[in-house]
Amino acid sequence: MGWETIVMDESRIILDRRPGAYVPGEAIRGRVDLSAMQGCAVVAEVQLVRQIRGKGHGADEIVARRGIDVVGLSASFELAAPASPYSFSGRLISVGWMVRLALLRDMPTGPADGGMICEVEIVIAPRRSEILLFAGEQRPGRTGV
Repeated sequence: MGWETIVMDESRIILDRRPGAYVPGEAIRGRVDLSAMQGCAVVAEVQLVRQIRGKGHGADEIVARRGIDVVGLSASFELAAPASPYSFSGRLISVGWMVRLALLRDMPTGPADGGMICEVEIVIAPRRSEILLFAGEQRPGRTGV
């Protein structure tokens, strides 16, 4: 059994491991289940998204994407974990990663403009554990989310 998240309309991303923690360069594998989109012409992609969060600031950037052919409303995917930046949390800024499933065109029962339908957070770091930059503080790190 893999690690999964269930979000909108029971569509889901199922990762190849639990927790979703990877070393740089490692393959991030999984599958998507779009059974909630039954009867729709599904055009979708899996995205690897870097999240930057800071005091009063946030930004998401798609760093990799793979179009998926949905056969039987399920499809496998593989993305490469980038060499950097690592997942980390600091006092002023944090960097995290997620795998996102996105629709690429209008669906009769989906969002009017396509868009994201589910996502799952992952960790990318040399020890498969989020790096904590809290000087002198003891805080547990994430080994996946």
